[in-house]
Amino acid sequence: PASDEFIRSTNISNCVRYAPEVVAEYKVFSLLKQDGSVRDPDAELPNKTPDEWRTMYEFMVRLKEMDEVMLASQRQGRISFYMTATGEEAIHIGSASSIEMGDTVLAQYREQGVLLWRGAA
Repeated sequence: PASDEFIRSTNISNCVRYAPEVVAEYKVFSLLKQDGSVRDPDAELPNKTPDEWRTMYEFMVRLKEMDEVMLASQRQGRISFYMTATGEEAIHIGSASSIEMGDTVLAQYREQGVLLWRGAA
């Protein structure tokens, strides 16, 4: 354990430095264009039926609606804590739909979409 003297004398800003020249650039992976057409005709898309794609989209919309209700409830003091999954809907539903229902899921903050897909209400 650190001594009180060490803690008082340590300035965290001296320990953390941002160096843009060493930060890797990450390209965004996207299968679809803005208009919904396939970006790369040779890309291998997940093997899903039109009904499965529709169901996944419905769950993404449901997650967005649930976030709005829960965030409003939190701001009104009805619940103590809630973190939205805004912008992460496809990550949750896509990954949840790709694993077996019996697989273990350890969902945490902002991963309520996985639990929603699994049937949590």
